[in-house]
Amino acid sequence: MWYRAQEMYYKRVVPCLSLTAFVFGLIVFLYVVALSFFAPYWLDKQVTHLQEEGELLHPLLWWLRNDVMGILCLFGSALGFFIWRLTAGR
Repeated sequence: MWYRAQEMYYKRVVPCLSLTAFVFGLIVFLYVVALSFFAPYWLDKQVTHLQEEGELLHPLLWWLRNDVMGILCLFGSALGFFIWRLTAGR
């Protein structure tokens, strides 16, 4: 019985999650590309604008800039596309 549940997980959930990661990762990457053309002075700014310059809102947010976010989303998008293509034909 557990085999059928695991098979349903791989047939439905994994392709949906990987396709979602591909689409949204590509959208964020294209946003960063457009940002580099129209407002290149924003690339070295932090992703969040909720914290001030010296304030630490969350430990992960102080190094996450817009250009780093674009690189991470490009890799996440490529990984999501690769997993989606591997699992879509099942």
